[in-house]
Amino acid sequence: MVLGPGIGQEDATKTFVHRLLGIGAEKSTRGVGFVRSAGRAEGHRRASAGVGFMRAPSSAPADTTADTATDLKLPPMVIDADALNILASTENWNEHLAAGTAVLTPHPGEMARLLGLQDASEVQADRLGAAQRAASQWQQVVVLKGANTIVVAPDGHTVFGPEGNPALATAGTGDVLSGIIGGLIAQGLNVFDAAKLGVYLHAEAGVLVRDEIGTAGAVAGDLLDRVPRVITTIRSGR
Repeated sequence: MVLGPGIGQEDATKTFVHRLLGIGAEKSTRGVGFVRSAGRAEGHRRASAGVGFMRAPSSAPADTTADTATDLKLPPMVIDADALNILASTENWNEHLAAGTAVLTPHPGEMARLLGLQDASEVQADRLGAAQRAASQWQQVVVLKGANTIVVAPDGHTVFGPEGNPALATAGTGDVLSGIIGGLIAQGLNVFDAAKLGVYLHAEAGVLVRDEIGTAGAVAGDLLDRVPRVITTIRSGR
């Protein structure tokens, strides 16, 4: 897995992100410009895109030239966070992605921007309709996050996630979900199956956090730490 703040960002931002990655990380390698050091895109079969603090103009990528999916041979990917905001401001962005190759994971506010709605309240008024409309229009898998997360395939196949709990409402838990889905795609699951299973694993890890720590003071790292146990439980058939 390659992690980094992106080409074109300030040196201070690069240093800050490197330090963040070093907190609780098993291993992190200093350096930005992973495209130069890692090679062409086809050498990396999966990608999870999303940055939580990118909206400031000073942190925008230096080169915003868009290529087509055919030109880049883009891998299956998860698109989250500010990557979604970039799409919302990009005309006909879905024409640059091959159908059924991406999982978009918006919260209601991001979904409203992507659909050109006034605000999140319009999404919340008809969550299912918004998710199904988006998946059909974009021809990608959509995971509309919320108390009852909805997963929709381009063909309209819809799955509802387990009921949420406050442990999943803390900052960073959505990033954990994106990472889980990206990891499942990297293991060879198709994007819809990865999204469905990812939402389930995320919710079950949230149950463990709620039962073992409570909802007051729980952080995203507590959720991440429990995902392997959920997977082990499923595999053992318990």
